[in-house]
Amino acid sequence: MKNIIALVAAAMLTVASSFAAPILITDFGSTSLPTINYSDFTSNVQTASSMAFVGVEGNMLFGDLTSTVAISSPDWDCVTITGIYTGAFTGSFVVELFDISGNSRSYGGSYASFTPSVSSTVYCAFGVDNGFDGTVTGIGFTAATAGGTQSVNLQATNLSATSVPEPATWLLLAGGLTAVMALRRRRQG
Repeated sequence: MKNIIALVAAAMLTVASSFAAPILITDFGSTSLPTINYSDFTSNVQTASSMAFVGVEGNMLFGDLTSTVAISSPDWDCVTITGIYTGAFTGSFVVELFDISGNSRSYGGSYASFTPSVSSTVYCAFGVDNGFDGTVTGIGFTAATAGGTQSVNLQATNLSATSVPEPATWLLLAGGLTAVMALRRRRQG
């Protein structure tokens, strides 16, 4: 019985450890990592540790990284943006990664996913791939998918690329956990 539990636990650990660690693309200002300089919003403020996206929904920012960051599939399945959102708008935004040729890969997120006024990490789902080669040289941020007059105020502290486990992987982990719990209950009972 102990061997079966150990075997199932080892299999679950192997599957879980196969998830790639997030790749930090930028922390928006530190000199220790590739930084990005934006210039399109009129009131944006970049410091040594964050980038404040302040403006009206529908605006777009674009900036170049000070050095390139290479990511590869499946690490580009999803991006996460960490920051503090204090705006009233609850619609969507788009993050776009650009390569040296101007090809891009876009990801969509929602302001409603942020916990208001608290540092939160929001997953942005893959949207469209326009021939992106995996080498990030620039990043675009569209404040919303449709223009309007609502204000946005997002103080972003990092942007990372990460892989998202397939649904079958989640089912495998859940099944393994259920099996371990059932075996343990049988052993105790």
